[in-house]
Amino acid sequence: MDRKGLTYLLIVIPALLCLLIYFADYEVKKSLTLIPAKYTLTTMYTTNFVHYTFDHLAGNLFYYILLSILSFQIYSKLGFAKLFQISFLLILLAVPLASSLFTIELLPQVLQDKPSCGFSGVVSAVIGLYGFSISLYLIKLKANDTLAFLSVLILGLSLVPFVYNCLIHGMILLTLSIFTFAYLMKNVRIGKKDVIFIFLTLFIYLLSIISIFPQQIVQGSNVANIIAHYAGFMFGYLIPWFGRFEG
Repeated sequence: MDRKGLTYLLIVIPALLCLLIYFADYEVKKSLTLIPAKYTLTTMYTTNFVHYTFDHLAGNLFYYILLSILSFQIYSKLGFAKLFQISFLLILLAVPLASSLFTIELLPQVLQDKPSCGFSGVVSAVIGLYGFSISLYLIKLKANDTLAFLSVLILGLSLVPFVYNCLIHGMILLTLSIFTFAYLMKNVRIGKKDVIFIFLTLFIYLLSIISIFPQQIVQGSNVANIIAHYAGFMFGYLIPWFGRFEG
């Protein structure tokens, strides 16, 4: 199997693991689920692949598979396939543990006995990885490296306040990102295909952020650590940024 095939296999295996655990016996799933007040190193990792409802599973896997494949295609087109592969592997190894650590350390004490599970931390990191592919595309168009990096990042983060109805903060960040984009693109020559590509990728990027990040910590009998979602997003965005200097 060539590297491209191995990359797709690497993408598919975590999704299959999520499906396998979803259809497993309830007691098996329970044994793999993190309880922050009674955590183990094993459950800190395995809980990221546990889902108790189909909606939770389907939403996570949809964005995970879609953005993983799109990201790989974009990175490959730009000549950064290896950067994607290394970044993606680091996400699968590090984000589950980091997400659980945030859950254990930052959840209020009153919620420490509630189970915390789901693939959202990894999905958030994949959204960040996808977002950075847009920055790479802009850099390939001879845009300023730092401004390309900041413009896409700030645009994504500008949606965070809107999710939590903090409209003023959202408008400030959104305005800043728009001005940054305008300044960035002022000296960049782009064709019609580039405009369409940037518009479509940004649309998917922003829609993913709105769709995947939770508004409430408590969701039924489980808890979602909102901070862990954004930590995953930042991890996914920053790792390829630093990694590209080795490419």
